Amino acid sequence: AGPEWPVVRVLDFGIAAAGEDERAARKLTLTGTVLGSVAYMSPEQAQGHEVGPAADLYALGVVLFELLTGSTPFAGRSFTAQLLAKVIEPAPVLGEVRPELDLPDGVSALVAELLERDASARPTSARAVAQRMTALLEGVSLPPLVRAVDAARAAQPLAFPGTEPMLLPPTLD
Repeated sequence: AGPEWPVVRVLDFGIAAAGEDERAARKLTLTGTVLGSVAYMSPEQAQGHEVGPAADLYALGVVLFELLTGSTPFAGRSFTAQLLAKVIEPAPVLGEVRPELDLPDGVSALVAELLERDASARPTSARAVAQRMTALLEGVSLPPLVRAVDAARAAQPLAFPGTEPMLLPPTLD
């Protein structure tokens, strides 16, 4: 059946109110307030519109883009410029940002669809994205990654049972 793939679990989104103070939590999530990391916000969220699952798929597209290029799609701009760019500019194309990457067409197409400005043009569900990613990974073998995860697991016991160690490039250690 092939190697067992590591599972990544997000444990902290960085937006939780400090402590248990209910008043602090209410101040954090006021109606009409934009909340989140600007780099990962969807265009609809940047405009203050109601968000749904398509906004999460956009954020996934940003994460994939960042994993493949080393930066988020509109990095290097001010907070306001990033929000504006998400609304009026198409996301950069993977092959133009990192032309040396030899990615299968399906990968570039999937990331481009996830980063569509129009929420209705994004994939219909996370399940549909998972199915496409599974199909793209069929026949791909990444033994160095599996060995690295095994080494990380052996070197340090897991702080949270059921989670996997996160592998970071040496420059981020």
